[in-house]
Amino acid sequence: MEFLFLLSYFIVVLPFGYQVVYGIRIIYRITKKSLLDVLITSLCLQIVLTILAFFLAAWSFSGECGLPVFGIIGLGMMSMFAIIIIAIIQFIVASIFRNKIRL
Repeated sequence: MEFLFLLSYFIVVLPFGYQVVYGIRIIYRITKKSLLDVLITSLCLQIVLTILAFFLAAWSFSGECGLPVFGIIGLGMMSMFAIIIIAIIQFIVASIFRNKIRL
């Protein structure tokens, strides 16, 4: 059952990795998506996967103290905040990168 609890923490941080990887790919123009599309997708995935991870952890802790389950909600909120910060940094880097290419 501890495996499911650890898996739920891993599920919560997946959208953060998606934002970082695809944001870098967009900055270097490897993909045709926009940064706003990736940001919206990451935030929606974050909400859905946090809810899924909460229920998965609650199921794995059934009959025991469920207080660590609420840590998943906190981790989800911190991940969402980090996704927004990373997206802002990627927007700034992309605009600087595009202006240097034009010069």
